[in-house]
Amino acid sequence: MTLDLTGKTVLVTGGTRGIGRAIVDAALAAGANVAFTYRSSSDTADAIVAEAGTDRALAIQADAASGDDAHATV
Repeated sequence: MTLDLTGKTVLVTGGTRGIGRAIVDAALAAGANVAFTYRSSSDTADAIVAEAGTDRALAIQADAASGDDAHATV
């Protein structure tokens, strides 16, 4: 199955590791623009943005367990 997300924007929590990272990679490969959160892996987040380009990816430092951070992210 091929997924075309061209022109769509995806928001992913925990986008630098595990399932979140896999979702970020898949969404980018499908043509989406991706905003993703990370808690402490700024080097990894920066590398994802550098690879995808600042026009396609945005890294947001936030703790998904924090209501204030979650609210500010959206």
